[in-house]
Amino acid sequence: WRFDDEFDAEELVLLLARLTLIKFSSSTGTIRLHDVVREYLATQIDDLFALHRALIEAWGDPYALPDHYAWQNYAYHLRGAGQAEQLHALLLDYRWIAAKLNATEIATLLMDFNYALGDEEVSLLKSAIILSSHILKKDKRQLGGQLLGRLMSYRNSRPHIKRLLNQITTTADLPAFLPSTPFLFQADSDLIRTLSGHASSVTTVVYS
Repeated sequence: WRFDDEFDAEELVLLLARLTLIKFSSSTGTIRLHDVVREYLATQIDDLFALHRALIEAWGDPYALPDHYAWQNYAYHLRGAGQAEQLHALLLDYRWIAAKLNATEIATLLMDFNYALGDEEVSLLKSAIILSSHILKKDKRQLGGQLLGRLMSYRNSRPHIKRLLNQITTTADLPAFLPSTPFLFQADSDLIRTLSGHASSVTTVVYS
């Protein structure tokens, strides 16, 4: 849109926000479309793959994305662009996983793994991150050690996991001495998740 001055632009943005057609952030000066509007507009576009690809190309280096939205949605747009191989490679790349976690949060990182369902190695890594989530919420720097400890038993049977662990041992901030056998609950074990934060007695449990 072109306006004579910024006040006309702001007036229109505020009107659209009041009509709940957009989401407006006054602190950042940005607007976002609501999902329903975005999904409708997507039906009017002939080549969505090309739009996703153009956005990915404009962002450039996936290890140095320009803003929070890019970090939060890079995997989504990769899938939308039909670049499944590139997505798979990033999800099993420790350098990218660590960068994504540092730029966002655990829940945001875990959502990316849903775009590659059916891949056993990706599922193992997702399980390891879930098992580590109560630690990583307190200290993201523990990512390397947690993954190393929870994926060690798969080192010799899963080639991409082996590559990931080799990355960790050469790039992550780890203790000088590392165990040679698995020392934490392994990915895809009976333990699903550790819940933390409740300091008093538990008197009632609801199972769903």
